[in-house]
Amino acid sequence: MVVVARHALSDAMLNRIARNDRRNVSLKKTKVDAMLQSTRKILRELYYPFNVDLSLLLHDNKYLWDVDIEV
Repeated sequence: MVVVARHALSDAMLNRIARNDRRNVSLKKTKVDAMLQSTRKILRELYYPFNVDLSLLLHDNKYLWDVDIEV
């Protein structure tokens, strides 16, 4: 049994959910350009403290991206 938001879901309900067809699936994918370096830098700076906390919590350095920012 899985507890989600303080409500228990039975195995039967989980199986029913898992069998549902996928919804909101894009039929035509579009190619996008690479991310701008300035955008990448902003995102890295934004998420850096959270990634440090996550890596410490999980004892896994894979969440520490190669960061070229001043901390």
